[in-house]
Amino acid sequence: MPPKRTAKAAAPKAATAKPATKTRGRPAATKPATAAVATAAAVKKTAPAKKSTTKTTKKTIQSKKPLQEAKANTSAKRKADADLEEKPQSKRQKKQVAEKTKPSTTAKRVIKKPTTRAPKPAPAPKPPKKKVVINTAPTTRLDVFAFGSNSFAELGMGDTFKKAECPRAKFNTVLSEAGVVQISAGGMHGIALTHDSKVLTWGVNDQGALGRDTTWEGGLVDMDKAEESDSDEDEEIEVNPKEATPTAIDLSGVEPGTVFTQVVAADSASFALTDDGLVYGWGTFRNSNGVWGFSPDVQVQRTPTLVTGIKDVTKLAAGSNHVLALLTDGSVHSWGSGEQDQLARRLVERHAKIQGLVPQKVGSRRGFVDIAAGADHSFAVYKDGSVYGWGLNNYGQTGIPAKAGESEAGVLKPTVIPSLKGQSKITQIAAGNFNSLAITEKNEILVWGRIDNHATGIDPTTLSKDDVIFDERDRPRILANATPIPNLEVTYATYGTEHAIAITKDGKAYSWGFNSSNQTGQPGDDVKVATLIDSKAVQGKSFIWAGAGGQYGMIASTSGPATADKEETTKPEAASA
Repeated sequence: MPPKRTAKAAAPKAATAKPATKTRGRPAATKPATAAVATAAAVKKTAPAKKSTTKTTKKTIQSKKPLQEAKANTSAKRKADADLEEKPQSKRQKKQVAEKTKPSTTAKRVIKKPTTRAPKPAPAPKPPKKKVVINTAPTTRLDVFAFGSNSFAELGMGDTFKKAECPRAKFNTVLSEAGVVQISAGGMHGIALTHDSKVLTWGVNDQGALGRDTTWEGGLVDMDKAEESDSDEDEEIEVNPKEATPTAIDLSGVEPGTVFTQVVAADSASFALTDDGLVYGWGTFRNSNGVWGFSPDVQVQRTPTLVTGIKDVTKLAAGSNHVLALLTDGSVHSWGSGEQDQLARRLVERHAKIQGLVPQKVGSRRGFVDIAAGADHSFAVYKDGSVYGWGLNNYGQTGIPAKAGESEAGVLKPTVIPSLKGQSKITQIAAGNFNSLAITEKNEILVWGRIDNHATGIDPTTLSKDDVIFDERDRPRILANATPIPNLEVTYATYGTEHAIAITKDGKAYSWGFNSSNQTGQPGDDVKVATLIDSKAVQGKSFIWAGAGGQYGMIASTSGPATADKEETTKPEAASA
């Protein structure tokens, strides 16, 4: 049996509970006096054991020290957290807080019920870009007269005219009644612009030069018969009515609302300029190997398509197989076949199509005001009046005497024509295969190039020897310098292959040159000097324009209201044909 506890032994227990002057937590504010009285009473009762109680109290206080430190640490932490809440947080702290408060990804997924929403209204269409008009079409309607070869319906007389040739000027009813305002004569096809912006084409369509389908159920034209009939103007030939009749081009590839202002014809291609400076084209270019291509990716373009890579065009000029374009900034661009330097750039064989069939700038000069193209050579008139020429120069047709007469003579870079320096202001340039001409503001007509084809319109015996290059037999071969045709005041002129037509100041039409198919409008042999076109159909007419193709020609006067008078005028001509 254990011994009974004495008061002395039990004293530590009482001392342990009562001497603690602090309790956990904050003491109740309502009873501070009661707690103090209780403590004093306990001290009195334990007075006899004062020594042991003191010792035990020390132990008790030591044992509770870690608890007080933890309590102090907790208070400090709370204070620190409060300070953090009051202080502005840094970006890193905000990020950490955001990550802590980010909802758990493992939270239960809430599937929202689909709600029916009204469809958003379609965005309003952007207003179309306003078109900037930089070109205007001619407005004067023309009465057209045609003459020369019609073996391939190049005169545009319609399917009722089946003559292989028209030796004298004849009124073209089809074109005149269509209200044409501008015409371009190509090698064996023609193109015209009407007063209401229609583009009409006629003639040979072998490589898509007409820009429309001319398939004829009646069959093919007998070309051998057509060629044989060239010697007999009275013999009729079979013609494809869809080629013989001027008809509007296929507009399926043309932007709706397009307004055309100019048309030009090459040998196997055609081009049309719009009022906002874009160019449409169709057909193909040819070189010494035959069909070369319309563009780097298209061999033959059968219907009109936009020519890419060029804009802001104000004028077009076409040679046999190349095209020039004059831009608003005064620069000149060229494309097509470049075998004879007519593009003013060398074509590397591996990249010839990309370099040739895509419009590119001619040189770096700007400030040109006019352009013109011969078969394989080109011209540009600069703002100071200087005329630049380049291209094939085997007959001095560029106007550059250097190397003229050599078989493969060519001028690669645009070069100022020396014989045109000091002349009056040049108002027009025109060119054919081997000849060229210029008209001055004083109505002088200056010519140069090949002599022996009679395409200068000047009697060779009257020429100065200083201006002439003679062949090995001492025959005059090339007129090297620009020379005026005497006694002729001209306002407009043009070249075909090797014949020319000029309109004088008083509205008369003169022609000269090679005349194998009566392309001068004057039956007979070659016309050696400039000679008046005089027939019943044109008597009393005042002409303002002329055009010349491969083996044919056209002249036009201002359209008048008296259609019946025109028909009466042409009846005797038709009867005599």
